[in-house]
Amino acid sequence: MTGLSINVRWLNGDLDQSEETVTFAEIAVLVASALVTKTYDPVQKEISEGARLPAVVLAAGVAENWWSLLYEPQKRQGDRLFEARHRLDALTRGYAFPPLGIWSGGDTVMAGLFRPDTRFQQQQFLLPDQRDSWALARNEVETALRAFIAETISRLGSPDKNVHETWRRICASEQDPAEREWCVNAGRLGLDPYDPDTPDLERIKGTLSEELFADLCEAAEPDELSPVANWVRDASRRLRYAPTIMTRGFGAAPRPDFGRRPYTEGYAAARLLRTRMSLTETPQWAPDTLLGNAATSDRATLLNGAPLVEGLARRENNEIRLAVAAVSHRQRRFRLCRSIYLAWRSSGSTVAATTASTWRQQASRALAAELLAPADLLRDRAGNAGLTEGDIDVLANELGCPATAIIRQAQNHNVALRDVRLPV
Repeated sequence: MTGLSINVRWLNGDLDQSEETVTFAEIAVLVASALVTKTYDPVQKEISEGARLPAVVLAAGVAENWWSLLYEPQKRQGDRLFEARHRLDALTRGYAFPPLGIWSGGDTVMAGLFRPDTRFQQQQFLLPDQRDSWALARNEVETALRAFIAETISRLGSPDKNVHETWRRICASEQDPAEREWCVNAGRLGLDPYDPDTPDLERIKGTLSEELFADLCEAAEPDELSPVANWVRDASRRLRYAPTIMTRGFGAAPRPDFGRRPYTEGYAAARLLRTRMSLTETPQWAPDTLLGNAATSDRATLLNGAPLVEGLARRENNEIRLAVAAVSHRQRRFRLCRSIYLAWRSSGSTVAATTASTWRQQASRALAAELLAPADLLRDRAGNAGLTEGDIDVLANELGCPATAIIRQAQNHNVALRDVRLPV
């Protein structure tokens, strides 16, 4: 994994406002070593590596949106308001900038290219051919953005209220642990922590641990947070009666490699568990050994589940206590496996398996799929002919795994499918 690099080359400018004139620059941005600001000017007939605009405009936009830009994950596909909050070209107030977006992947920062808006654009951005988003090291992204803002402020010389005051307030918030926690959680919800209309997050959080509340903020919209927090508070009390899974044979959780895709991490963690628990000879039965009576105990089911929360788990010494919201045996097994991964990686507090698309949550889904429906097993069953819908149904019954998880597992591992309706 690599991060974000912002290279500024100061230029002579003659603009209406002095702070824009003194900070006029060519700004080149590299994401994971890919140049995303390469520009063609059809008038001058020249190509430059960076976009040309006042750095103060971009710096002020990043500072004003700092918390949501870095900490809000994408919660729904096609959310235009989310896109507007995370496109850097939406922050440059009339100056051309590539359609680069930055948002949270939880432990990582995600970056991606949105559809360019060329309606009023004379310059043409020569964008890299990159369909998937990049997963970037959070510390590297934050360091690059901080350095860019600091360099711009230094260039300005005299204070400019659009960036100086905003940045000073952010730096002060980061020095106070409680205030920083508030700001990060507000950012996870796409809210401005300094807006007096922002809900009282401390009241909503109540007695929930920070780790658990962070899981909820990453999954919920602002109006969903209070109801789901109340449900989780009640469900957490019932967790004390839930079945436990012994973890003596698990060993230490693998150190996450954020340079890998989350599904790669999840698959590797599942295979590591099988090896450590000596389950490699019969991988399809590994979940039964790991889950024990949790797979069949009614106490492992949370009734009237919240739509955003699929399970709760807590690691205590050599055991994991867990319960999930599920409507079928297959779904329960899948969500229990997800919860095992999240608790295994946790600091010891209660954690939630949620619908969020963050790195950890995606890795937990991959681990569950690999434990329940090993890719090698699917490949053997598929042979040269491929898996049919009938084969999928047989496997779902045999493995106790949701059919949709088997289909996605086959897709992700290039296992041939024949006349199978793919899940949306």
